[in-house]
Amino acid sequence: MAEAAEPTSRLNPLKKLYFELGQQLNAGEVEALKDLFSGEQLTKEEAENVETARGLFNLLTEKGFISEDNLELLEELFETIDRPHLKDKVKKFQQDRGARRKRKACELSMKASVKQFKSLPKEEPNQLMMSHQH
Repeated sequence: MAEAAEPTSRLNPLKKLYFELGQQLNAGEVEALKDLFSGEQLTKEEAENVETARGLFNLLTEKGFISEDNLELLEELFETIDRPHLKDKVKKFQQDRGARRKRKACELSMKASVKQFKSLPKEEPNQLMMSHQH
């Protein structure tokens, strides 16, 4: 049951991942995933009301079972239904997310350093040169 196409450029990275994963799951696989959760994490009614993989992922996110920082459950699910390439896609998302976080931390650190530098008292060029010679 491939989901209807939607422009992914406007989606946040996690929603984009859910969309892309949902595109690659058929109706039988979505039903298998729903069955895995029905009764424990989801009520029977909640599972029955979910029509798409993306809907299931969003519901699991709302209930706190998965999040942008915790996608191990998705990896396990894809292993259970024998979809290793989807598991790899989730792993890659997590690795890319880590790289994005590091880049963001560096950018914030650099901005703080520049701000701190700009707040230093202005010295005469000669004084600045003399302080660096010692």
